[in-house]
Amino acid sequence: MKKPFVFGHRGAMGYEIENTMPSFEKAVQMNAGIETDVQLTKDNKLICFHDPYFQLTNNSYIVKDLTLEELRYIKFKDNRIIPTLDDVFQNFRSKNVRYSFDIAKADVGIGVINLAKQYIILDKIEITDLRMRVLRRLRKHDKDVKLVHTLPFNILRINHKK
Repeated sequence: MKKPFVFGHRGAMGYEIENTMPSFEKAVQMNAGIETDVQLTKDNKLICFHDPYFQLTNNSYIVKDLTLEELRYIKFKDNRIIPTLDDVFQNFRSKNVRYSFDIAKADVGIGVINLAKQYIILDKIEITDLRMRVLRRLRKHDKDVKLVHTLPFNILRINHKK
């Protein structure tokens, strides 16, 4: 039986600030793949960021309504720099890294697939989502991409035997 593959959730978030280059680098140093969430900015940049919106002090922000430049101008309390997916692929180009991506919507998944093809690493990625309609759309876009249907959080049992 094959051993399970280990992904660093949002990089090595227990060691570094989640979804940042240092976190991804630490995960790879620990021989894990990189799991991250991908969002699309207003100017169509794929970024590694968990939440579709966030709040800092009294200001609320919606990622899809901000350009990459605007996002990078925002000062986070932890001083994070939000990487683009292109930054991540470029940084790990010479390494044999596996990636798992949670996507905000089908257009994000299509962008991930297209960028992975540019880097010739489609075989190194998997895209996960709860929504079968999104996964079907991605399958129509590319027949070879690895897709993972993530199960809902309130599962009572799996493969239960009587």
